[in-house]
Amino acid sequence: MTRPEMMSSSHAQRWYHQQGSNIDEAYFHDEAMNVSESVRIGGPRPWIDITEGHYGAYRDGTSPDRTYGAVQRAFDQAQAAAYGARIYAPGGLYALDQLPTYTDTLVESNSGGRTIEFFGDGWGSKFRPKVAFADATLLRFLLTTNTHLRVHDLELQTWSAAGGVSITTLCALQIENKDNASPAYSVDQGSLDRVRITGLAESGVPLLRVGTTEHFVIRDCKIQGHYALATDLLPVGIGIETMGVNNPTQLMLFNTKVIGFEYGLKNHADHLNMSRLSLIGNTSLSDCLNGLYLAGIAVTALEVNGVRFEMTGISMATTPTCRLIYLDGGPIIAVEITSNHFTGMDGANTVAIDLFDNVKGILIGRNSFKTRTTPGDNTCHALKLGTNIAQLELAGNRNHTNALVHTDIPGAAGVVLFDDFTKDQKSLDVVDNTPRTLIDTTVTSGDHGQVINFDVSSLQGWRALEIEGEIRSDKAAVVSDAFAMRLSATGVAGFQVGSGYDYLYHSVISGTPVGTIGYKESLNDTFVDLGLCTAVTAPSGAFTPFKIWLTNYSGTTNQKAISWTVGGKTSVVTAGLRQYDGHAWWRELTPIKGIQLLVSAGVNVDIYSRATVRGIP
Repeated sequence: MTRPEMMSSSHAQRWYHQQGSNIDEAYFHDEAMNVSESVRIGGPRPWIDITEGHYGAYRDGTSPDRTYGAVQRAFDQAQAAAYGARIYAPGGLYALDQLPTYTDTLVESNSGGRTIEFFGDGWGSKFRPKVAFADATLLRFLLTTNTHLRVHDLELQTWSAAGGVSITTLCALQIENKDNASPAYSVDQGSLDRVRITGLAESGVPLLRVGTTEHFVIRDCKIQGHYALATDLLPVGIGIETMGVNNPTQLMLFNTKVIGFEYGLKNHADHLNMSRLSLIGNTSLSDCLNGLYLAGIAVTALEVNGVRFEMTGISMATTPTCRLIYLDGGPIIAVEITSNHFTGMDGANTVAIDLFDNVKGILIGRNSFKTRTTPGDNTCHALKLGTNIAQLELAGNRNHTNALVHTDIPGAAGVVLFDDFTKDQKSLDVVDNTPRTLIDTTVTSGDHGQVINFDVSSLQGWRALEIEGEIRSDKAAVVSDAFAMRLSATGVAGFQVGSGYDYLYHSVISGTPVGTIGYKESLNDTFVDLGLCTAVTAPSGAFTPFKIWLTNYSGTTNQKAISWTVGGKTSVVTAGLRQYDGHAWWRELTPIKGIQLLVSAGVNVDIYSRATVRGIP
């Protein structure tokens, strides 16, 4: 094809320039290409141009509006296409006085599938409202499981100065399953590429709302909020929502920036279930009071890898709470938070990673933590842990501040991994190869009682249980007391007090001769004798440390094997130091459901004694 009459205006211009022509370029103008014979076009199938023909959208942002009708007619045409359609918005400003919606006409049983593509000329193709809308969506796509949606190379704006009134309750883009009330399907696949979304709002409406999808990718995008009229931040950048347990969302963010929100990425509704959420690559959540916030949901796998969480333009000093990552209320399993940068954290009321309750399978590694100011009130935390945290591994993290690492709720059940995560320490290069479920019993005042009981009914399925702590008896007028253990197959009730325990231990006791070695054995006993612990007249502040392992504790075919090491200090003179190492078997074949630690009959465990159970996978 060589004749300029058969070319588009831009191609024809280039052709005449190549020929050295001096023809006035004003001769050429944008119009449809009309030919009298078949034309082969190299590239994707032709598209629907919303500015051409009977569509006729204006793109100057000021003319009498025909844009809504043009876009809606294009959507209607695409809905009728058997195998999909491409909708093109050439560069320009498209102002909408009504809001178009694409609604799939396919049914779930249609196995053919199709692709709907909506695209422009990059950020030069801009859509914005022309009038104020309340609780609405600028562009909305309601899809079925057989439709693949691609939206790319556009800019969407949810703000307008129409009538001097800012729009505060407008979502820019919503991608959702067709029947939000009772879904029988989810969106199969989709992507958002090279799209910029900007907004000005004060409501809880997210700028971008992604619903039930099998796999949706947000790639090379920028989602930016602005300070609102009252200097508040936009509530939500990306809101995710699914309906029903059988339609989980798989969402991935790659090389995407989310800037200036109260919540950068947040579940939009409490009934959310997700099979996977991934934030990877050069993704950043900046100047967000809460970067990644997931509350009251179930998530199977969470990956946050190579993300920058930055606080650069917001002062958090007077903010009640600021969390860069917050996981609340799970259960969430298979959490990987690695190779991320947490920078600009303000000292007061800031938490880099806040893991609340019921989070399992956690790897936090190779992250960098750095505050913007030096915390002065101990409210800046690199890591906070809640209750029922399981399988936690920390590896190669670097902390450039004196932010703390501790439990979320002071005094609640949990574990304090590090009381002081100091500036001088700088690196937390600790690999915990025994991920754990924890039940912590600490005596803080008064007598604990005669026993310490653990219900481990919910800890079935681990390879072993580990019990560690320190203990002291309040038996009067002695320096040492008996220390023993019993087991139960029914939780904290029904501890076996009759026969059934076989044990053997050897002891090393200081004195003359030095390191006297002894042993004790018993068959079919009423308890497992662990050795001696310190008692009330032993040196002040001296407790007996211990560690006990129960292997095959949840099995149903073998006797339960027990190993332990116990150390004690009964005085500061001859024969004052003791160590016991032993093995035992509980003859029962049923799983261990309860563990009891006790001192001699009628005697209490002394104050400040402590014991912790860990489940080892």
